Amino acid sequence: MPGVASSKKEFAASEMSIVLQECDDLIKSWVGGTLLIGIWAANPYAAPHIRLGNIVCCLIGVAGVFPALWVKRTADSQLLIQRSMYLEIIMYTIRLATHLLWILIDRDYLFWKIITVMALPLSSARQSQRFGAFKCYLLIHMLLCVYRFFDIYSEEGAWIVSALIACA
Repeated sequence: MPGVASSKKEFAASEMSIVLQECDDLIKSWVGGTLLIGIWAANPYAAPHIRLGNIVCCLIGVAGVFPALWVKRTADSQLLIQRSMYLEIIMYTIRLATHLLWILIDRDYLFWKIITVMALPLSSARQSQRFGAFKCYLLIHMLLCVYRFFDIYSEEGAWIVSALIACA
């Protein structure tokens, strides 16, 4: 059955090219976001704890590029698919760590409220390949949002509702 073997090779090659393209897109978006945060960290008028948080986020962003480069260097198709799954979980973990970092540093800073509550889950949805891992990420993200905005009877309840809408 030579036709079956060649179609499996073609399928593996096309899947590899898709995963590698996704890695390229991830690296581009990750580097761009890290540069923007780096520029924001250089703001001399920001409070010292905000600048420190921005610098830590830059370091997290730089560290986040390395797993994607590790996946890109993989030549075997099965190993590439397995590593891409690990990469997705690592990226979810980095996003959740960033959210937790800003809960600890300054939970009321508006710029990082918008980034952590809205932008990170939306970019995760765009870059998600495995629905199970993404659902787990969204669950933990929503738990962090409820923890961050625990006073539902104030204006913070709107942030929880907006996070729910963004995750729906």
